[in-house]
Amino acid sequence: MKERSEMEQLVHHVCCCKHAQIPESARQKSRLRMLDVLGCAFGGAYASGNQELLKLLRQKSGPQKATVWVYGGELAMEDAALMNSVLCRSYDFEVMTPAHLYAAVIPTAIAVGEAMQRTEEDVLDAIVLATDLCARVVQASGMDAPKGFDPAGTSTLLGTITAAGRLMELNEKELLYAYGHGLNMMCGSFENMWAGATSFKFNQGWAAWCGIFATKLARIGWTAPTDPLLGRAGYYKLYTSGGCAAPEHLTCALGSEFYDLVIHKPYPSCRFNHSAIQCALALRRDYLFQIDSVKSICISLPAWQTGLFVCAPFEPGEAFPEGSALFNMRFNTACALIHGEVKPHLFTPQFILEPAVAALCEKVIIQPLPQGDKCQGRMEIILQGGQRIGTQLEQVKGDVPGDPMTREEFEQKFWYNLDFNGRVPCEQGKLLLTLCETGRTQTELGEILQAMVCRPFC
Repeated sequence: MKERSEMEQLVHHVCCCKHAQIPESARQKSRLRMLDVLGCAFGGAYASGNQELLKLLRQKSGPQKATVWVYGGELAMEDAALMNSVLCRSYDFEVMTPAHLYAAVIPTAIAVGEAMQRTEEDVLDAIVLATDLCARVVQASGMDAPKGFDPAGTSTLLGTITAAGRLMELNEKELLYAYGHGLNMMCGSFENMWAGATSFKFNQGWAAWCGIFATKLARIGWTAPTDPLLGRAGYYKLYTSGGCAAPEHLTCALGSEFYDLVIHKPYPSCRFNHSAIQCALALRRDYLFQIDSVKSICISLPAWQTGLFVCAPFEPGEAFPEGSALFNMRFNTACALIHGEVKPHLFTPQFILEPAVAALCEKVIIQPLPQGDKCQGRMEIILQGGQRIGTQLEQVKGDVPGDPMTREEFEQKFWYNLDFNGRVPCEQGKLLLTLCETGRTQTELGEILQAMVCRPFC
């Protein structure tokens, strides 16, 4: 009998893994991440462009319906998954992997689960398996950061296909073809972040939409490449710089060990901004100084980060200033120093275009850390009188392992998002919190969906 390829082993695992094989601890982690993502959907619901996108989707939607979160109503399941993913990513605030997996996989799994009448346990199993597969694929690349391609539109698509394929009960041959179709649908550029464009969050929704559509194509018999990872023009050739550097991760302990890469996000905006945010908040807390007394702010980062889009000058675009702010370290530093917090309500034109913010951004200098320096970031502020105050960061809040957010911090973030939304009654929030409790063993998916719709938008 021919030995299965790595891709065929992964497909067999997704199709044949039994509910009992999946550790309850993995499902409970998924439930906590679900709470975080659902909260971010409320917080991001009314961000720029989201209502217009919903109107567009309502004009074209077909059968196999799923619920649109926050706004209510139904769309075809792939359209609902796209819309809900965009809501979750709108302030770049959601729990994530290095590829922003959960903002696409959780909406995909819930939409397909609803349309196909699956249970919440089925949905959680699909999320665990999607996490496992994507974490293996990313680790096999040596945690390679692709140049130019946004992983939210590349490796994340493998996760949405995993979730959709599992819930739609594809056989192994069909699922293999679904991943092959996904290879042809991968896309997404970091140019969105350089441009500060609304389209940055569409990549998230597109990964959800394509994951379901790739699965549908495979179900109707469309064939596709059967080695989408390691093929001559497969994922590792096209979308990574170093190829499959550690292939053992693809199949190591498959079915008995479930890989898990996760980053908790205590602040909105790109994760690369968080070290600077944390340093700025620490300096504001530990020293007494006036903002107008700041002469310069020097931020030192690992050398490879200094060429990223977050280090560009802060030049808010007229059409979508939120995008310029979300992906800019100078703005996030100024925001933390001026307001003492970095939250989604500060990523609105009212605050982004403050003259004091622009003035402080001009004083930020970004430079590489000395070679061999292992700290995560360093910040020094020079005041007008010549006084220097500084701090450095050994661990960024939210790293797992390292300094993860606590359950209490997740709940505080959840309530902030609901308060920011402004249309969610307290009792509805309490219900959703209860339904996503990590100690629960079973919840009706319909209960979660009912709690995810708030008062009509006026």
